[in-house]
Amino acid sequence: MTMNTLKTRKIGYGLITTLSVLQVLLSVVEGAAGILGIETIIILTCAGVTTIWMAILLATHNRPNSTHALTTARSHLIFLILIAVLWLALSILMIIVVSLVCPSTDLRFIRQPLRCGVNVPIVIFALCMFFIATGMSVFVYRKSTRAKEGSLSKNVAFADDKVYYEMDE
Repeated sequence: MTMNTLKTRKIGYGLITTLSVLQVLLSVVEGAAGILGIETIIILTCAGVTTIWMAILLATHNRPNSTHALTTARSHLIFLILIAVLWLALSILMIIVVSLVCPSTDLRFIRQPLRCGVNVPIVIFALCMFFIATGMSVFVYRKSTRAKEGSLSKNVAFADDKVYYEMDE
């Protein structure tokens, strides 16, 4: 049984949105605990921007009759690639931070256990967001270019299993 493209986009976009909201919450917890580092501010800002952009993509991915620029497959692909690259870079940053702050698995030698307890899930969520955004960008690209008369300049909903319309050029 195959899942249609609309459901796949909803699930992928929803997962990225959920993970970015969790990143915001973890950054707020870290800041509230008084362990506010520059990496926390960077993660908080990027997670907030990711949440907003994913909300926009979720709002525009199922408008088959729209000709707005945000409904094109190209805009969805560009945003997903940017999100994937951003979260890959942030996961590398956070891996470095975790390796410096949490050098040991023995809790007696960890200088800031709460910081380690928050940063490790941040790394995991960042890597998950990278992989999901990469997978979704490949999915959007393949579905958009393989659709009948498909191209990236067409509406992202054009590649859905039910073709609702023929876009006028």
